[in-house]
Amino acid sequence: MKIKVLVTALVLATSSVAMAAPSNGFGFKPEIRDHRQPRFDRWSLLATGSLVRGRETVRVHSGDKLDKLKIELQVGARASMYVDKLVLTYGNGRTQTIEVNKALSARDASVIVDINGNGRARKLTSITVIGRGSSMGFRPGASFKLLGL
Repeated sequence: MKIKVLVTALVLATSSVAMAAPSNGFGFKPEIRDHRQPRFDRWSLLATGSLVRGRETVRVHSGDKLDKLKIELQVGARASMYVDKLVLTYGNGRTQTIEVNKALSARDASVIVDINGNGRARKLTSITVIGRGSSMGFRPGASFKLLGL
């Protein structure tokens, strides 16, 4: 009986030691990563659109108050786009014009714009992208995504 107790105690003790210092056989410990991001660092899709020449107005269906925008070119069809400015329309009817003056291409496919000018995040209702876009694909114009943070 004492031998069974001794063997059981040894087995439990060695498995506890193995769990305390795991090894994968290569002499280093595995790295544990947490791939979840906090809510405040996650970009959310606000709208999509296509810009040929002139302007494209898209409605924003987000209940969140935003303080940053990201314009991301969808480069699947070798597209390029030049964004002159953005006109933001807020829930209270006021507008804000932001000069961007940025060319987007496959090499540099996005731009981040800070819209929190006075320290308060505000709710957007629509965004007008003013500029021009071109594509070598089937459809004229450049497709883009608007993301908010």
